[in-house]
Formats: sequence, C-alpha cells, structure tokens
Amino acid sequence: MNIFVILLIILIISSPFSRKPLNKFNDTTNENRKTYVIVISVVLIAISGLRDITVGIDTLNYYNEFNIIKNMQFEEIFQYYDKDYGYRIFQFVFTRYSDSFQLFLIVVAIINITSFSVIVYKYSKNPSLSYLLFVGFGFYSFGLSAIRQSLAIAISLQAFSYIINKKPIKFLAAVGLASTFHFTALIFMPIYLSNFFKINKKSLFLVLFVLISAIFFKDNIRNYIIQFSSADYSAIETGGYKFYFMLVFSLAIGFFYKNSLQRVSTINRSLFFMMAAAIVIMPITQFHPAVMRLYYYYSIFITIYIPNVFYVIKDRFIKMIGIWGYSLTAIFLFVTNIIPVNRLNVFKFFWQ
Repeated sequence: MNIFVILLIILIISSPFSRKPLNKFNDTTNENRKTYVIVISVVLIAISGLRDITVGIDTLNYYNEFNIIKNMQFEEIFQYYDKDYGYRIFQFVFTRYSDSFQLFLIVVAIINITSFSVIVYKYSKNPSLSYLLFVGFGFYSFGLSAIRQSLAIAISLQAFSYIINKKPIKFLAAVGLASTFHFTALIFMPIYLSNFFKINKKSLFLVLFVLISAIFFKDNIRNYIIQFSSADYSAIETGGYKFYFMLVFSLAIGFFYKNSLQRVSTINRSLFFMMAAAIVIMPITQFHPAVMRLYYYYSIFITIYIPNVFYVIKDRFIKMIGIWGYSLTAIFLFVTNIIPVNRLNVFKFFWQ
C-alpha cells in the first residue's frame, strides 16, 4: 500500500484524539492536543526525512547542489550564485558538520514540519483537520520537492505571530530572512496590512478591485517575475483550478460568518485576508510553474482557516457537513491530483 495512503488513514483514525475543544487559542493545558501534534509531527518528519532521493520531483537537483556546495569555500558561494544566499549559507554551514544529504533532508523535514505544527498547536481549533488539509491539499508533498521554498514558507509561517501581535519590525525581519532562502517570500510582506482592515463589504470590494486589476495586468506581472525565476522549477500540483474554487468558496463561507469569526478572535481576520490574497495571486500565475508557487505563502493558511471557520458555526449539522466535505475533498484532490502529478505513487525509503 502507498505510504501516503497509509498516512491519510493514520490522520483519519487518530483524529478523535485532537478534538477536545479549547476555550482559548493559546491554551497550553491540553495534553492530549500536545501529544497528538507531537506524534503526527514525528510521522510526517519520518516520511519526509527518511525518503530516498528519488522521491520528490526536484530532490535529485538539490542533491547535486548539495555535493557542489560541500566542496566550496565560503566566498565562492557569492561568486557561483546570484541570489537566495540564506539557503546556500545554511547548506554550507551544514556541510561543515556533515556531508550526509540524508541527514540534511531530515533536518529540513524537522524545520518544515515543526514550523507548521507550532502554528497548528497555537491557532487551529481542529488540529486533525489541519493536518488532513495540509497533506490532502499538497502542502506536505510540496516540501518533498521544493526544499528552498518550503524553508522560506516555514519561516513565513512563524512570521504570522508577528502579524497578530502587531510587531512590524520582527515581521519584516522574518520575511526578509525567508526571502534569502527563496526570493518569492517577499510576496508575503503586504499581508501585514490586514491589521488595518475588518471583514466587511468595503474590504470585500477592495479585494475584488485588486483581483480585477491583477488579472488585467497579469501578463506584465508574470513576465516580470519570471525574469527572476530559477531553473529548478517543476510542475508541482496542489489541485489547480479545483483548489482555486475551494479558496473562493472558503472565503465566501468566512464572509458569511464574518461577525462570529471576528468576535472569537482577531486571528481569524488575518486568516480571512490570507485566503483573499491567495485568490488575488493565483490567477496571475495562470499555473505557470515559475510563478505558481507565489500563492503558497498564503494558501497554506487554509489549513488553519477552515477549522476555525467551522468552529464558530453553531449548527451541528452544518458543522459536520462542512468538516466532512472539506476532508473528503482534500482526500479526493490528493488521490487524483497530488499523488500522480508529484509522482508519489512510487515511494521508497533511503534503505530500500
């Protein structure tokens, strides 16, 4: 049986262990919740970190680059590469202690999964649903291939707390650091402005205006971005137009329950505008692999946004239909899109 199918089964059958509701987002007394997050994190880290280098569309390219950098002197990094120096320095420092690419994959997996799990633990009202969406919508498998950008996203995830705590200097510093791993992280900077907006009709019209403007100038924007793209981009799928419809639908649900969302926590307001930003960015890309990854910085927050939306819905029937609907949709997209496009139907660990 495919390892990722097994992973989905684990996430489904273990979900009851994370469903004890919290009264506060930052409640750290729920030991069941903490244990669940740790166990699932270990499973995700093990699959990602112990995979063979043939798993992941670009993993072999990263392996070859790893072998080049480990034989470099520090100053040669700046002569050989023209951007993303943070990642190259990170890789260079690692190779001074170990020349094992497998260990490097384990460290990258620990960083990526831990960063996501911290956000889930702190802010998600339903961790099991968050992990299911994380895997089902392709964000987990994305990290198996796009190592540089997955690290940039991991740093950006931690910058989220600086948005909700209104710490602009730390936010800019975190995003700046992320951009040294992958320049696309700069697209995350405007989201800090969400602190100055509320979920209402005015903000919705503003989103629509920006969306229409972005579509109108999409060719210019896309061509500009492609100038800075690297040669290691591949067609990594997260659901395409199906996922875009899911984002639009999710934004509509959040707007319908906007009063409850904002009353529970201002965190939900930022999550709402994350979805709006992803919706604005995605049409610009036209699913070109060199720019399609831009919206990942925002769309990954759907894994927190959806559980929190259904948390505020009082009608138990609607809540149940919604949770099951998103769960089954995530599973469907994963099986029909993510696995075949990312070539995950053939998986092996490094010892096999």
